Amino acid sequence: MYKAAAEASFLSSFGLSANYDSDSKYNQTSINEYKRKINRKVVSSKGGEIFILGGHMEAWQASVKKSPAIIRRAVENLTYFIQADKIPELTDMALSKVRKEINEAVNTYMEMNTIRGCMNRNSPSFNWIANLDDGSCASVQQTTQFGGFIRTCTEDSHMPQTEEEKNICFNFPFPVPSLIEQHIIKEIYSNAFISQMIDEDSTFNISNSSEIIVNDVIPKIVGFWLYIIFLIPSIICSFIIISYLLFHRPSRNALNNHVILVDLIIGLISELTLYPSILYYYRYDGIWHRSRTFCAIWSFIDSGLYVTQMVLVCWASIERHILIFHSRWMMTKKKLFFIHYLPLILILLYCMIYYSIAHFFPPCENYFDDSTMQCCYLCFYDYYALFMWEMIAHEIIPSIIIVISSITLIVRVSWQKHRMNKEETFAIMELSFE
Repeated sequence: MYKAAAEASFLSSFGLSANYDSDSKYNQTSINEYKRKINRKVVSSKGGEIFILGGHMEAWQASVKKSPAIIRRAVENLTYFIQADKIPELTDMALSKVRKEINEAVNTYMEMNTIRGCMNRNSPSFNWIANLDDGSCASVQQTTQFGGFIRTCTEDSHMPQTEEEKNICFNFPFPVPSLIEQHIIKEIYSNAFISQMIDEDSTFNISNSSEIIVNDVIPKIVGFWLYIIFLIPSIICSFIIISYLLFHRPSRNALNNHVILVDLIIGLISELTLYPSILYYYRYDGIWHRSRTFCAIWSFIDSGLYVTQMVLVCWASIERHILIFHSRWMMTKKKLFFIHYLPLILILLYCMIYYSIAHFFPPCENYFDDSTMQCCYLCFYDYYALFMWEMIAHEIIPSIIIVISSITLIVRVSWQKHRMNKEETFAIMELSFE
C-alpha cells in the first residue's frame, strides 16, 4: 500500500497522476492519508531550469535543451556496496581497507581527469582542454577590423597527456594522463592484497604489507626523530674516519684502506643529500611536491650509490684474500694498477654510467609519483632481462660473494694459525730431543 501511495505522491509532484482500477485496494483515501504524513519533500533535478514542486514535466523537459547536464560525470559511491552482508568472507578490518583503497582509486581518477578552466568558447580565456568550468571566463571583448591577434594553444604541463579521446559534448580532445598507468599498477597490487586476505579464510594478517605497517604502526614523526638520532652521529663519525684515512700517511698508503675510503665517501654523500630529503618527507607528513628532474636526481643518488657501495664491498671481500695470501701478485707497479686500482675505477664507472642511462636517458618512460618518498620508478623493471640483471648482478651475486668470501677468509686464517702453531710445536719438540 505504501509503495503505491509513494508512487502516486511522486508523480503528483510533476503534474502527473496514477490511475488505479475500481477494484484496486489502493484507493484515493489511502493516498491522501500517506500525503498528510509527509513532513518534507525535496526534488533534485539535473540540468534545465530549477524545478518547482507542482510544476509541469513538459516545461522542465523543454528547458533541458537550453541547459543540459552531463550525467556521465556523476560517480557512484562504490564503497556503499562493500558491506559485511555482501562480502561475508572479509573481516571488518579487511572491509575497511578495501573501502579505503577503492575510495582512493576513484578520487585519484577523478582528480587526474578533471581540468578546471573556462569552458565558454566565446570568452578570450577559453581553455580548450577544460572539462570543469571554474568561473574564470573573462567577458567577451569587441575587436576592431584594422588589427587582430592570433590565439595559439599550448600544452598544459600540469596534466601530461599521452593519448586523446573525443569529448562527447563538444568534440574537443580530452587528455588521458600518463599517471593513470601507474595508478593501474598500484590498483593491481591492491587487488592482489585483497585476494590474499580472502584466501586466508577471513584472517587478516596485517604483516603481509610493509607499507601498512610503516603507515599505521610507526608514525612519520617517530621516523623523523629516529633518523635524526642516528644520522647526526653517523655524519660526525664519517668525517672523522675519512679525515684520518686521508691525512694519516701510513693509513692512506695502506692498500686495504682504499676501498674502505671510497665506500665511506659514498656513504657520506648519501647522508648529506638523501637523508635530509627523507627528514623533510617525514617532518611534513609525506606532503612533498617535487619536479621530475629532482625525482630523477634523487633516485639516481639513492639507487646508484647503494649499488656502488654493494659492489665495492663485494670487491673488497675478494681483495682481502689477495692482500693477505697473495701479496706477491702486486709487487710491481703494473700489477698493482691492474689488480688493485683498475677494478675500483671500473666499478665506479660502470655504476655511474648504468644508472645515469637508467634515470636520465632511458629507452622507455620512467614512472613518477609525487605522493611517495621514492617518487621515480625505473621503467627498466618492466623488461624481464633488465630486471633479472638488476636483481642477480647487483644484489644477489654480490651478497653471496660477500658471505662466502668472509667465511672463507675466517677459515683460511684460522687454519693457517693452526698450522703455524703445529710447526712451532714440532720445532720445540725437535729442540728438546737434541
